[in-house]
Amino acid sequence: MTAKKLTISPTEADLEAEIHHAIALAFPWLPAESIRHQTKFSFTFGRKKIDVDGAEASRAEARSDIVLYNGDRPLAVLELKRAGVPLTPDDDAQGLSYARVLNPSSPLVVVTNGTDLHFVETHSGKRWQPAERSEQAFQALVASAARVAAADMKHAIETLMGTNAVVWMQAVRHTTAETMDEITASWDEPARPFARGFLIPRKAAAQVLRRAAEGAKLILVEGSPLAGKSNVLREISLRSEQLNEFATLYVEAGVGGGILQSLADTLARSLAWPVTREEARSWLMRVSQLSEHRLLLAIDSLDTGNNDTRREIEDLSSTTFGPGLSLIVAVDDSTAERIVATTNGLSESAIGRRAQRIKVGPLDDLEFQIAQRVLWRHRIGLMHGAQATPEFRQPWVLRAISAPVLERIEEADPSLAVALPSLLSLDLIRHARERFADPELRRLFKAIAKALLADTKDQQRDASLRLESLEINVVRRETLRQHVDATELTWLIDRGFVKPAIHASGDAVLFIRLPELLASELARLLADELAPLVQADAQDAATWIAGAASNLPIGDVIAAQAIFDAVHRPGSLSFDLIRILLETPPERQPVSPGGRFATHFPGVGLVELVFKEDGTAVVDIDGQLHTIDLGEDGMSDTYANIHQWLILSHLAAVPFAMETLDGLQRVDPGILLVVGTADIVLRKPGGDQEMRAAPTHELPGIGSMVCHEAGIIEPITLSIFRYLTRDGAAASDWIDAAIAADSMPLLGRIHIALLHASSSANEALARWAGEMLTLKVLPAFKLFPVLHGDGA
Repeated sequence: MTAKKLTISPTEADLEAEIHHAIALAFPWLPAESIRHQTKFSFTFGRKKIDVDGAEASRAEARSDIVLYNGDRPLAVLELKRAGVPLTPDDDAQGLSYARVLNPSSPLVVVTNGTDLHFVETHSGKRWQPAERSEQAFQALVASAARVAAADMKHAIETLMGTNAVVWMQAVRHTTAETMDEITASWDEPARPFARGFLIPRKAAAQVLRRAAEGAKLILVEGSPLAGKSNVLREISLRSEQLNEFATLYVEAGVGGGILQSLADTLARSLAWPVTREEARSWLMRVSQLSEHRLLLAIDSLDTGNNDTRREIEDLSSTTFGPGLSLIVAVDDSTAERIVATTNGLSESAIGRRAQRIKVGPLDDLEFQIAQRVLWRHRIGLMHGAQATPEFRQPWVLRAISAPVLERIEEADPSLAVALPSLLSLDLIRHARERFADPELRRLFKAIAKALLADTKDQQRDASLRLESLEINVVRRETLRQHVDATELTWLIDRGFVKPAIHASGDAVLFIRLPELLASELARLLADELAPLVQADAQDAATWIAGAASNLPIGDVIAAQAIFDAVHRPGSLSFDLIRILLETPPERQPVSPGGRFATHFPGVGLVELVFKEDGTAVVDIDGQLHTIDLGEDGMSDTYANIHQWLILSHLAAVPFAMETLDGLQRVDPGILLVVGTADIVLRKPGGDQEMRAAPTHELPGIGSMVCHEAGIIEPITLSIFRYLTRDGAAASDWIDAAIAADSMPLLGRIHIALLHASSSANEALARWAGEMLTLKVLPAFKLFPVLHGDGA
């Protein structure tokens, strides 16, 4: 019977035998037992430890990298090739590179295939050809090797980084990890783009890796500011660590430096490899020719207003570079639209023709569920109803509301967890004031807030910029320069508090990070103006504060905080303001055929709608017309005066007193009784309608009511919940007064609030809430139309 050899590559025993043979061949003057060898060794680039497995390399490349030691000092780097494989200059170069980066360095490189043998001097790179290979000749070589120049070290790193995937992939991953560690904040330092322990997996990251595996040379990761593009690059970097064929190099391009200079700076800083811009480009070119592995060059914080940067993207994505390089660039959506078109906008640019474009928008339903699981790993949950809150689909919001409780929950009993409200509230601003106590930072954000308010008053701004500013904190650069000097603006940009961009309108703008701190300073500024306005004319003041709420992102929360701040300042705010806001309920206004509306959608931009008599609407997106069927319901309603009661909805979440005609009285319970009767779903208009969708009841003669199955999705219901859980049994009389008001919408909101309170971990509260439901609220419902077939 014949036997067949199944192992094609050398076994470990084969390799050991070849090493001992090579040692005897190379160093006949040394006793064999005095020489030890390592097939696994390491060296450092800068502060990065690079590990090499010579045996693994043997299986992959028909060449082993081995370090020989005589005692404790390196004797030589042995480049051992398989028998019969010719020796090449590349073998010398790799061995020299290893020898030069080892510390201490080995004086000699030995290259052999078991038959042919030659020696290379580490310090000179020349062949070592003494008259006789002896101890004396070797010691002379050691003395010369002590004079290795820094240039040799740079060349050694260059060789390993350009030809050896084992080395460059480790170095790239180490560099990325160090860069990300530098810009990763603890949860209470949100100015940095990444938060330790908080990363929401996004579909966009998986799409990028899939496109890269398919050979895409240029991938644009597009989204609005604060959409989470940087964290997508972070996720790509982390996921690629588990993939043998990919290594991601994350580079912050910054402002003005360009991609290649930023890359050179990153390599020099992290690997102690001083390269020029052109040398960095040459390295990318060499790596790109290695087809078995792919470098993902992830570029963040790019200054795309610079034409040189645009040319660099075109260069790095061209056929000049091989298939082993994929360029991944995170850009704002407005910027993306500019760079994928030629300067006249009539055709695709080179970038547009080459780019695979991947959108990063608000968290979709699946991503939001994953985000909830990420939070739950920290024992942080969200109350039922959060799934219908548009603001919670923004990762920065989830990070901001979670940060204040993270440290406390981690120090608490492991059996305990925290349930956060299902909506944004005044808590956001309260926590911001607790966390951002630095007076200099507050001063600068106050200046930003002044500039932003000045911009909102300018009706000459481009329509697309005005509409976008309703959802995103953005200010024109020229406006901010009137409130901060050049040095201060540079400081804000360098530290990531504001991000420069060119808006689709053509304006130079700055997108503002830390929206919660900005909201706090905006509230303070509005409070400064509010008291004298109320004194002059309370009606005008009420109109003004509602207008401010309508013109700002999370404006209702900001306006409510402004009133609360003004109430607690010396001089006391007149109750007339609250009275007038209460007397201005929302009004339902049907949309008539021919009605025109404009809005801003993230990732889309300016969208105009015209409603037609036939039950359709024409949608104009960037000059392209689309007709949509509005369905059986036809044209929907709009609402006037909605912000007055939305402001009060947030304001009544906290107990406060004011001087009224009947003296100093607590006023939040009274606000709840009035605003709770709203016959519409009382939420801020706008946003993705599918995301905001929730089960409701439409009752003729009564209005719209949120179904209890939706959870708490209205600010007024959250405020009622907080009042009932805070006051407990003391609120029983208030419930009686609410029932006496004979308002089914108010009763429905109380029902939802008590349902949530009845599941409280506070047993006394849960019991009281259950009794109120059973004894008072459910019997009161019997006087109204049945909402569900089971009578619930």
